[in-house]
Amino acid sequence: MEEKLCYVCSPYRGDVARNVKYAQELTGRAVRRGLVPITPHLYITQALDDNDPAERALGTEAGLRLLEPCEYIMIGGRYGISEGMGYEIELAHRLGKKFLIEDGMDLNGKDADLVYEKQKRPSAEELKQEFIHLLSFVERDGVQDLLEWLESTDFYTAPASTKYHGAYAGGLLEHSLNVFRRLVKRCPAADMDTLTITALLHDVCKIHLYEKTEDGYRHNEQFPIGHGEKSVILILRHMPLTDEEITAISWHMGAFDSRAGAGRSLSSAWEKCPLALHLHLADMEATWFDEKRGPQG
Repeated sequence: MEEKLCYVCSPYRGDVARNVKYAQELTGRAVRRGLVPITPHLYITQALDDNDPAERALGTEAGLRLLEPCEYIMIGGRYGISEGMGYEIELAHRLGKKFLIEDGMDLNGKDADLVYEKQKRPSAEELKQEFIHLLSFVERDGVQDLLEWLESTDFYTAPASTKYHGAYAGGLLEHSLNVFRRLVKRCPAADMDTLTITALLHDVCKIHLYEKTEDGYRHNEQFPIGHGEKSVILILRHMPLTDEEITAISWHMGAFDSRAGAGRSLSSAWEKCPLALHLHLADMEATWFDEKRGPQG
């Protein structure tokens, strides 16, 4: 059975004993459905003081990070939607998670509107803000300079290809976020800054690459210097990269890279940098499993 991570979202504060029992019940439901539940408020609250604002903020941030690799969010509506649940639901919406609504008949009108509205596909602006939000977490000199550069380009509106996956306005942004989600799931113990940088920026080589035509897009390459290596060069103009990040981004095309047939460069890259292989596989998974094919009308 393929493991599918599921974030359990339910209240904690207030009637703590009742809410803990409900969180346990929801966790059990997830397991019985063949899901792998993550219920942060059942254990993070045991290690941090939820009544201390500073420690509560730390716990909330840790919990939201645990939401990122999950495919599903299970929302328990029996006792309404708390403020903390509202944050989790909003983030799940922006990350494109699948919603599982439990005890939805118990939600009042306001809470029901919030939950059911957030099941809708994120807008282009919401995807852009999620990208900026994720990259802003990276602690690296030059991140803000890089974000300012991206804002001056067509990155947020460009397609991901001319006629294959994401061949529509915003396809490149959507693809970059899909690769991030896939890579985090593949490498949950890896450095988050490195995962964020390599996944979100691996295809910046496609900036100003495509030209709109009457029936779609065509290539209009202005800087013919390769694919993965072009992304590396463009990123390095704004912020430094580690050797691992350079290798992973440079070889993210795997065997589709024109350099792959010359010598053992690709094999050597994968042997010395497993992240390069994981990024390639995350790229393929996003391309074939998560994204629409061809132009979208």
